[in-house]
Amino acid sequence: VLVHKAEVESTTPVLRTRIAYISTVFNVAGSSQFFNPDGEDVFGVNNLLGDLQAGTFDTPYVDEEVRISRSSGPVLEQLRVFVREGTTTILDSEGIENLMAELEVEDEGKATVESSV
Repeated sequence: VLVHKAEVESTTPVLRTRIAYISTVFNVAGSSQFFNPDGEDVFGVNNLLGDLQAGTFDTPYVDEEVRISRSSGPVLEQLRVFVREGTTTILDSEGIENLMAELEVEDEGKATVESSV
């Protein structure tokens, strides 16, 4: 389990969250006599660098079933799509194209806001 601390930095023009890795916890579950079937924390390691590894990510799209998050840094840009477990939403190629079009519009609006600041 990766443990993080998160704080919302802004909600407009885009939802921006600052996140920092805190620690890693090793959780073990099993069906033998030695393991708890529901899982049990057996080992943890704290992040010794603290908030030095903190970063931000934007959430340009969210609804009841889907959340899209985007982060960018000096080396890597990530786009993550989270779909709520048990949802009936299945993103086909048309749905993906529609979401990408919305993200492009959001990017254009963000560029306009940033250039006017």
